[in-house]
Amino acid sequence: MNREILFRGKRWDNGKWATGDLLQYQDGRTEIHSYVEGCRQADEVDHRTIGQYTGLQDKTGVKIFEGDILRFRNLYDEEYETAAVVWYGESGYTAFDLKEHQFECNGLAYIVQSGDYEYKVIGNIHDNPELLEVTP
Repeated sequence: MNREILFRGKRWDNGKWATGDLLQYQDGRTEIHSYVEGCRQADEVDHRTIGQYTGLQDKTGVKIFEGDILRFRNLYDEEYETAAVVWYGESGYTAFDLKEHQFECNGLAYIVQSGDYEYKVIGNIHDNPELLEVTP
C-alpha cells in the first residue's frame, strides 16, 4: 500500500491553503507544488504554517494534517475534548500525536484505531487558535 505524502501551507498572496508537494529553497522560500487542471502550479507559502498529512481522515473524510485541531470524545462519555495534532521527532519517539493529551500512548493513533472515539477536524492552530483555549 502506498502512503500518500502531502503537505499544506498558507499562501502569502491570498492567505488560502495550498496542498501538495513541499519544496524548500536555500534562500528561505517555501513552495507547495500541486496540479490544477493538469498543469503544475507553485504557490509560495508561509513556512511557519507548513503541516504534513498524517495519512488519517476524520469521520467526515477530511484529511488530518499536522496543526489541525481535533474535537473528540469517547463514545461512552458526554464531554468533548480538543487537541492539536503535532509531530514529535525527539528522544527516539517519532509520530503524529495529540498535543498535551491524557493518553498513555499515541493519542491520535488510539482514538482512530480503537473504535471507541468520535473525532472531527474543527479547525487548525493558524486560523483558529481560540479553539484550544480552555473554557470553564
